[in-house]
This record gives sequence, C-alpha cells and structure tokens, in this order.
Amino acid sequence: MRIFVDANVYLAFIEAKNEKKAYFHKFNDMVTDGSHSLLMPDITFAEVIRNASSVALEYINNINKYYPPEPQFATSIRSNKDTKQILKKFNGYKEELDTLKRKYIFSIEEFEKLIKNMQSKSDKTTINEDIIKLAINRKVMGNPPGKRVDPVGDEIVWELILNAFTNQDLAIISSDGDWGDKLNKFLHESKLNRFLKYEWKQRTQKKIILYATLAEFMKKEGRISVSKEEIEAERRQSNVLSDFMVTATSSMISPESLARVYQLGSAQVGTLTTATGSYLPFAIHNCSFCGNPLSDSIYYNNLGNPICKDCINRNFNS
Repeated sequence: MRIFVDANVYLAFIEAKNEKKAYFHKFNDMVTDGSHSLLMPDITFAEVIRNASSVALEYINNINKYYPPEPQFATSIRSNKDTKQILKKFNGYKEELDTLKRKYIFSIEEFEKLIKNMQSKSDKTTINEDIIKLAINRKVMGNPPGKRVDPVGDEIVWELILNAFTNQDLAIISSDGDWGDKLNKFLHESKLNRFLKYEWKQRTQKKIILYATLAEFMKKEGRISVSKEEIEAERRQSNVLSDFMVTATSSMISPESLARVYQLGSAQVGTLTTATGSYLPFAIHNCSFCGNPLSDSIYYNNLGNPICKDCINRNFNS
C-alpha cells in the first residue's frame, strides 16, 4: 500500500503527548522499513517545513496568554516573609512556562529529523510543467482537491498520483476537507470525494481509501491500540492547523515555469471561467490585458492568462 499524508496531519505531531508520538514513530518505522510506500512530494515536504516554526510559535503565543502580571507590593511590606514567598511562587510559575516554550522549540528539531528521514525514503516524484498545467487547469475548472483560495498544491499532488502512482492501493490521510466528501460531517465518516474516486477508478482497479487521522490509519493498518479520545484529539488538532496554516505562496512553482506554461501577455483576454474569475494567489505577474503589475490577487481567463481586477471590472462588468 502507498500512503499520502496531508501537511496539516504531519504538523499536528510537533506538539504531541508521548502516546501520540509513539504511533507517529511507529508510522515512521512502517514507511522506512519498506513494508509500505510513502508519497511525500517536494511540495508537501516544503509546506510542512516552512510551517513548522509558525505552528510552534502559535503554541508559544498561546502560552504567553497565561503569564500573570507581576504582583506589586508596597515597599513597606516587600521584604515581608509572606510577600517573598508569593514572589518566589510567581517566578517559579514563570520559569515553568519558559521551560515549556523551550520544549516546543526543541520539539521542532526532533520533528524535522523524522520528516526528513521519511521524505528521503519516500517515492521519488517529478513536478514538471505538464503536471503544473494539469493542476492549474484543475483549479480553474473548480475540480477537487484543494480550496478555491489556496495555492495550487493539493491539485499538483493529485495529478502526480493519477499520472504516476496508481499501481498500488492508496491511503490518503487528511482531515481538512480538501480530499473528503462534503457529506462526511453529517455521516461522521471519512469518505473520499466522489469526483476523486471516479477519476481514480478511471485509471486503476486498485483500492483507494481516505482516513481523517493518522491514528485511525495506524489502528487499522498498523494494528496498534489507539483510543477514540486520541483519534478525536488528533482530528481537532489537524483541523485547527488546517485553518491556521499560512498558504499564501507556493515555493515549488516559479514565475518562470508559470510564464512558460501560460505564455503570459501573448494572448487576448477571453471570457472568464466563472462570473468572478478563478482566484489563484501564488505569483506576481503583469496583467495580460493592460500590462500593469498584478498584486497577489490574480484572476485568470479561460486561456489561462492573468487579468487585473480593474480590467475585469472595465471589460466584463460594464
């Protein structure tokens, strides 16, 4: 079986209890001993590494909320035995919070070692211009996976899978809804998006299954004991991280690649794919209609050419 794990699932293990770390290490053993294949494309690896410090910083900022203001005592009683005892306890409490923050920082180093080890053992992938173009077309057409306002990330992973990795059963581990069926929240199940399942079945007869958490996967495939409480805790943590993660840029797609794919500025503006256009916030280019520089908010027409909002308003909303 081949396994793809979404970035937010990996990141949930930066801050983890010992029991949770245990099955994460067990998963590491599973994918590095050759018993299972891991798919960790460069784009997923980059997303995990670039967000690791931000996730730890979010935990640290949360700890900062629990620092109480230092007690203020009148000079006349500051040397009092009782006030000294209070100040001692106060400083001890601060030191414990400082120690906890340092643990978060050190946990990143351990986490990155595991991730780098997994990535070194994972199936090798190549993101070429054909894959990028297929992924961007998928985004423009509104097909899953991925969110409409996110960079082209999950789309690239899925095109890689369809074009090169259909020779084994596939497990996808993700809880953020990008890969799941819209009815999952009502059914309390983790079913793969119907369109993705249809595309998979068009390519192969191998099985494909979605797990919302690594805990659920390890319980079934790794045959280890995992409680319902652990599964639910990981699900909540992954969902929080999915909302938090900074995905304003995509480090794996260069402006040069996009320029070659789209031949920017060389084609005429066509009709928009939808009434509001297709939002792809991952690069800075010039508008193919007026030539003015674009901000991070870029709309594309059906030819794949970037258009500024002014030209959209001027030419399509009048």
